[in-house]
Amino acid sequence: MRNLVIVLMLWLPTEALAYPVSTTFGGGNGEIGGWVEPLPDGGLLLLGGTASAGAGGMDLLLIRLDRNRAVTWQRTLGSPADDYPGELKALPDGAILSFASNVVSTKSRAGLVRLDAQGNVRWQVFVSDPIATVLLFAPRVLALPDRFILAGMIANDRLAAPDGWLAAVDLSGRPIWERRFQSSGSDVFTGAAALSNGDIMAVGGTGPRTDAFQGLLATFTPAGDLAWQRVLEGAPTSVVEWAAGPVDGRILLTGWMAESPDHPSDVLAAAVDETGEVLWSSPLGLPGDDFAFVSIPVNADFVVGGIVGSAPGAAEGLVGRIGPDGTWRWARAVGGTAGARVTIARASGSRTLAAGSLAGRLLFDSDLWLVELDASGRAPAACNLVRDITNFAPAVTFSSIPMDASAVSGPMLAAPARLRLADVTLDREVGCDRPPFPPPILPDPPGGTRPLQLDGR
Repeated sequence: MRNLVIVLMLWLPTEALAYPVSTTFGGGNGEIGGWVEPLPDGGLLLLGGTASAGAGGMDLLLIRLDRNRAVTWQRTLGSPADDYPGELKALPDGAILSFASNVVSTKSRAGLVRLDAQGNVRWQVFVSDPIATVLLFAPRVLALPDRFILAGMIANDRLAAPDGWLAAVDLSGRPIWERRFQSSGSDVFTGAAALSNGDIMAVGGTGPRTDAFQGLLATFTPAGDLAWQRVLEGAPTSVVEWAAGPVDGRILLTGWMAESPDHPSDVLAAAVDETGEVLWSSPLGLPGDDFAFVSIPVNADFVVGGIVGSAPGAAEGLVGRIGPDGTWRWARAVGGTAGARVTIARASGSRTLAAGSLAGRLLFDSDLWLVELDASGRAPAACNLVRDITNFAPAVTFSSIPMDASAVSGPMLAAPARLRLADVTLDREVGCDRPPFPPPILPDPPGGTRPLQLDGR
């Protein structure tokens, strides 16, 4: 096993906080992140993946922190195959998480695990057919009062065009329905939101190839019938990674967009109403590649997590907040080094939480990463961890138009999953300081427009 190399983060007491600003968990063979859920007692539940411990390959990693951020327990959940984390949702009596397991090198299965409040497994189930289909990434999970919805993409083999995949299971993990969304090209679902009328809006991308996508919106009734489907027009290439809401009739779409597959991407942020009509769009971008993953509502705003590239080939975590009219109230680059990645950001009381992964000095030597900032996304002045972002993304006006597609019932075969739960202890490092930020490479703004300075309101 390769020795763990950790970039030490010094905790500077000159500006003390109740909690560490930055916490990493690592074990030497690489960890991936990540998801963070606040708990009613003030603690946190983290979900990631680890290749450093467990049953073999990549396993799910669950960490429970108390309100003082002491570790209550660390556990892996996995099989001898690779098991990849999807999404975690806290429930009143525990949590639900999604995952994908590689059964063989060319096949994988989607799964759900239901946990009790102590982190023990109540039930676990696979919800896709490993013989006929391959799931190409871990699905998202939407928790509803009477069911769980899984959203992802599925294909007959790895060379076939994928279909969007949506499945419903009841609160005991028994299948209700499964749908494959099919157009003339490739289709993926990357998230889902519940609408006020009970329908489900699935989002993702559609196009002739997976590198020539347009943002996709598709709604399904509670019975799994396809109600309508639309694509986003405005950027030559775009993918919606997440849908959050509705809040006051608005659903925030976050993802990425680009002028071409070879052009650096910018953050896609747009609001639609519950019929899919675009209300506004508000791109965000630095000179490198920029992506937004998960957005979480807070009052009338949304907190966004992702990646920004201060220069081509260099990436930092993104944490930002968007107002109800599409104005970026603030946006911060977090991490101070290439290899920082935020997969989720959210507000929790007076803090902004972010989770993801932080790379070390060696390739694939990353740790599960938790960041706690104040309500405006800032760290204490002594912590060289956060900097403001100057927005270089050109304005883009999006619209949505109907598209042709169908949804067919799939062979949903539920089967017990047999992931093993084991206690582990990974190295924990807390602190706030990182090496100095490299000076960003800032070319002339596109089209000669003056860059927008996000002023931290």
